[in-house]
Amino acid sequence: MWKGCQLQPAIDLLVSRRVGVLINDGLSLLDFRKHKPDTPITIVVKHPDSARNGFVFRKGGRELVDAFHTAPDDRMNDGTYQKISEKWFGADVSK
Repeated sequence: MWKGCQLQPAIDLLVSRRVGVLINDGLSLLDFRKHKPDTPITIVVKHPDSARNGFVFRKGGRELVDAFHTAPDDRMNDGTYQKISEKWFGADVSK
């Protein structure tokens, strides 16, 4: 059995038709499909909203905040984000 998140039991239920649908985040499914590409599952709907996260910074840490805000765009523009996502998820998740 693939030793990742606890997605395997849910996928097994889906494949055996004991459940009719599985709702999960896209990255987990991409990771699962990378490790188990022959599993007969199909993603039929993708939700348009992305997750929202909040981050806390030390008061007076403006330099770190500025770096935090520019780093994602820098990684997207230089191709690093795409390379990482393809390595770990087998797909470009930046789109």
